[in-house]
Amino acid sequence: MRLSYDEGQTWPIGRTIHAGVAAYSSLAVLPGGRIGLLADRDNYKTLTFASFTLAWLTEGQDQGPKR
Repeated sequence: MRLSYDEGQTWPIGRTIHAGVAAYSSLAVLPGGRIGLLADRDNYKTLTFASFTLAWLTEGQDQGPKR
């Protein structure tokens, strides 16, 4: 998972969701602010769903918008 703060010019933040090959991922903001990821892996044999927070992705450096 990669994160850009400048519309894709640089990608300074990254965490591994799946260590192997994965393809065609879809992202969505879930209720409560979590991020949902749906991706194919294992040569398109497995469809995987993962959810995480912005804080997890940035290792606590970005908590998201202040509410």
